[in-house]
Amino acid sequence: QGYRYLETIGKVKIYENKNALSIGITYDSYIRKSIFSKYDDEVQRLILLSSVVLSDDANTELREVSIKELDELKDDIERRGSNLVYNDIVQERKKDMLKITSWLEDDIIGTISVSEDKFLVLSIPNVAGWTIFVDGEAVETQNANIGFMGIYLEEGEHTVEAKTIIPGVVITLCAVGIYVGLIIVDKKISNKKQKNERT
Repeated sequence: QGYRYLETIGKVKIYENKNALSIGITYDSYIRKSIFSKYDDEVQRLILLSSVVLSDDANTELREVSIKELDELKDDIERRGSNLVYNDIVQERKKDMLKITSWLEDDIIGTISVSEDKFLVLSIPNVAGWTIFVDGEAVETQNANIGFMGIYLEEGEHTVEAKTIIPGVVITLCAVGIYVGLIIVDKKISNKKQKNERT
């Protein structure tokens, strides 16, 4: 359902992931890390798409997601299934995404237009060595979504640049580690679904 067939090359079929997101997605609401940690893996996966997870002591003007909203999300997952809910949230996240214009191993540049003040999370580990620039000015980053870099963006059009002095090998290892982590989480969810279907 989330893939569109493109072509076949030899014996290999090529599909497009219609739910693929950019390296940078924006949010207008947040959830505290201590609240986030109370939910199971399946709900956490969807919370990470719908609201940014920030530390409990984060100083933010974002709207905090209420427990009622989180309960409604859980009910929606139980009623419609996590895949349909996931697809809906992905479409919402696609509205204000970072469009990559240049990608080198130590310098990533993109443009973004936001309709209101938002919080941009980059799929870059929040480790020393990275500097984020918005419209040519270095900006302060926050730890977001359990280990990624996040920045505030004011309404309007912006150029965002992520530069690092970390060697490319380390970047690749970080990306592979994140990818493996996502596969493990996805497998856990699939296994849990299979167990539930058997009972």
